Order: sequence, then structure tokens, then C-alpha cells
Amino acid sequence: KVYRAETLKAAWQKVAANRGAAGVDGQSVERFAARAEMYLQEISVALERRTYRPTAVRRVEIPKGRGKFRPLGIPVVKDRIVQTALKFVLEPIFEREFLEMSYGFRPGLSSKDALREVDGWLKEGYTFEANGLSLSPEKTQVGDCREEGQGFEFLGYGFEAGRRWVRRKSLMAIRERIRMRTKRTRGDSLGRIIVDLNPILRGWFNYFKHAHRMTFSGMDGFVRRRLRAILRKQDKRPGMGRCREDHQRWPNKFFATQGLFTMIAARELASQSR
Repeated sequence: KVYRAETLKAAWQKVAANRGAAGVDGQSVERFAARAEMYLQEISVALERRTYRPTAVRRVEIPKGRGKFRPLGIPVVKDRIVQTALKFVLEPIFEREFLEMSYGFRPGLSSKDALREVDGWLKEGYTFEANGLSLSPEKTQVGDCREEGQGFEFLGYGFEAGRRWVRRKSLMAIRERIRMRTKRTRGDSLGRIIVDLNPILRGWFNYFKHAHRMTFSGMDGFVRRRLRAILRKQDKRPGMGRCREDHQRWPNKFFATQGLFTMIAARELASQSR
């Protein structure tokens, strides 16, 4: 089933849509596409004859914040196609065995669905003893998440006192990503920097949009301060863009007219649509 022509073709279409970087062989999705039919036939024959061997994975380091990095492996295009074909064949078999409460890496489900489930349980009053469960105090934080200081963290959120917060580690991670793209020595235009920032800001907001609104005003202010510092540097003036003069010269509306994604505006729009 894996090496059937229609399976490999569907897998290739999925890989092509995801694009992605080239692996260790340097072959991009675009280069593979130029001779896709021939390459897919070669993969099919190798799989059928059991002579197919995966290529080494290209290792890259992704910044995690505070000087730390997370290793990421990038397979070559043909290996991504084979992996996707295997997924097409194996996933329906194992999917039937999963419980409804399982959300990780399942089709049509995501971490957002798991967060909604937890939020619903808390609102219905389900409790860490009422269901006959006991937890190890040595290994588990035990408390009443409806009270201040007794919350818990789950998938980037903090649940405490009836509210959802963004956990500190998640805030530090996004700020570090913003810092990496808004260094004062960056020579790009403001427009180019904003184009670079917007997908990051929009993606982060879409995941954390149910957090407390104070989070977003603080994030917007942080981004604008970083951009004002760049503009000061381009004017050959020292400073970090925090003074009143900078706010008057480059007010919030200025960055809005430049197309900067603002989280407060996005949250207000999302609130109106609910």
C-alpha cells in the first residue's frame, strides 16, 4: 500500500504543499518537482524491492530563548514523501485504538482542543479526589486552581483563579524571538522588519488569544519599544526608544499605519465576533 503510485503521489502533494527547507542533499521541493514523476517511480521501485534506505537528517538549531537551542532534524524530500506515505497507511489503523481523550498528533485534533477540554472540566468542578483518584504529593503539585497561587500549567497556559494566563516561559520565549529580529544594528527598513515580525506575532496570538487581555497590551508595548529603538539607531541617536519624545514622534498609530500586527486590536476583533 505504501509504494502504490497513487499513495506516493498523494504524499508528494502533501510534502510540496508544506514546502520546507532542503535536507543534506541540498534538493529543494522546487527541484524535486521538476522531475517528480521519475523520482516517485524510483522511490516506488526501491520500496517494493526493499532496497530503499533513508538519507541522513540535516541538523539545525532553533532558538528557544535565554541562549538555549532546540535541535531540529530536516529529512531530504524523498524521505519526507516516504514518511508521509507511511502515515497515510498506518494512521487509520492505529487511530481506531485511541481514546477520545487523546489529542496529541491526531488528525483533526490539536492542543487547542485539549485546552478547551481542561477548561470545561474546571468550570464543571471536576477534581485533581471526586473521581476516586490519588496523586503523589512528591511528584505532583496539589492545590485548588480556583485559588490564587495554586494554579497549574498546561500546554503553554497557566490556569489559576478562574483565568487563563500565558506561562512565564512562553512569554520569555516569544520575547526572545522578537529580540532576535529587532536588533538595533539590523539594517533593514521598518517595513521589512514588520513583514518579518507579523507572522510570528499573529501565530502566537492565535494560540494564546484566550489568555488575560493584559498579556497583549504588554506584548504590543514591548514590540513597539524594540522598533522605536531601531528607528533611533537609524537616526544615529543613542537610547532605547523609551522617552516621551520617541512616543510623540512614532506614536502607536504610526506603527499601525505601517501594517504592524497588534494583539490588542486582534483581541478586540475576536471578542466582537464571538
